[in-house]
Amino acid sequence: MYVRTAGIIVIATAGLALSQSGTGSLPSFEVASLKPSPASRAPVTPMQADAGRVVYNNVTPKMLIQMAYKMADWGIAGGPAWLDSDRYDLAATLPSGASTEQVPLMLQSLLAERFHLETRRESRQMSVLGLTVAKGGPKLKPGSTDEQWSGGAMKGGIFKGGFQLHQLTMAGLAEVLAGRVGRPVVDVTHLAGTFDVSLKWTPDEAGAAAPSANGISIYTALEEQLGLKLESTKAPLEVLAVTRIEKPSGN
Repeated sequence: MYVRTAGIIVIATAGLALSQSGTGSLPSFEVASLKPSPASRAPVTPMQADAGRVVYNNVTPKMLIQMAYKMADWGIAGGPAWLDSDRYDLAATLPSGASTEQVPLMLQSLLAERFHLETRRESRQMSVLGLTVAKGGPKLKPGSTDEQWSGGAMKGGIFKGGFQLHQLTMAGLAEVLAGRVGRPVVDVTHLAGTFDVSLKWTPDEAGAAAPSANGISIYTALEEQLGLKLESTKAPLEVLAVTRIEKPSGN
């Protein structure tokens, strides 16, 4: 599931080993510097990752957990209040031959070593948005290419105020929408198959789903352009529960 946090999009992926009591055989950063962010630093500063180094500035412990386990904010449960308030600067070097795809696992190692993080996976009843078919019926085009959504292997593009994706299942569309509205979305359309989906709305200045003046919201666009709608409901969702975490000491 694509979720934007502090300028980075992460993907919430079911099936990850979410219980963490030690680093085990997980890969680790070659060198990692973790320090409290200066009080003068802006609330959110750029993050970068290249072939050999990652730099995350002014991030909260919860943001690090989100990136490490590829979870949305609402997918992290429990833990002390400072998960959302303490801020750190992290600069780390990847081992020779490692790829940026391994960075989440390295973050898991760092969280276990520096924060003594322990977690478990739980199912909890939560308020969600249900993706349903609107009164007039769906307005969807069957998938017409060999490209298909499969977790992080996204074909097409997501941009401010819209997206265009190929061979998307309704479950995949629910994941994409969750990243745009900032709430969990579950598919209850009962529509099988894959679709080529294009959606455009008028975001506010921050790029959120709410419309700017005289604009169209993502909710209205969804119904008018795709014949679908989002409705509030409740559903059991898998969350990552923080069972232990400590403030890091030293560098």
